[in-house]
Amino acid sequence: MRGKLLKWAGSGSELEKRHGLYLHAANTELMLLETPEWKERSVQILCGKLRNIRLMAISPEDLVLSKLSRYNDRDREDIRFLITKHRLKAGKLIGYYKSARKYFVGDLCALDLTFNIILKEYFGLQAHKFD
Repeated sequence: MRGKLLKWAGSGSELEKRHGLYLHAANTELMLLETPEWKERSVQILCGKLRNIRLMAISPEDLVLSKLSRYNDRDREDIRFLITKHRLKAGKLIGYYKSARKYFVGDLCALDLTFNIILKEYFGLQAHKFD
């Protein structure tokens, strides 16, 4: 099934040619920082364009949070794009972060440090303590 879906909608497919997007297999286990509410905040995209598939996208805030635990060059580039393009608000991002952090299994000090870098670089905010 997965192979058929990627053939139909993967890179270079008719879906990409027609709509400018394609699907690829994502390892959802890499989304190490998430809140239980992320699914409720996701939105349907390409409404009415695809007959048999309901395509959902996570919120820009949740996508930023999903990139914090790895935080490589590509993640930093993506975070900058998301914050700028979607004009994300610091308060909303902080609220989602506080909620998600409760469920994170890993080094919370490193995660807080990374998140505080984001708050300083993009919102000019001083470091927050999240205990």
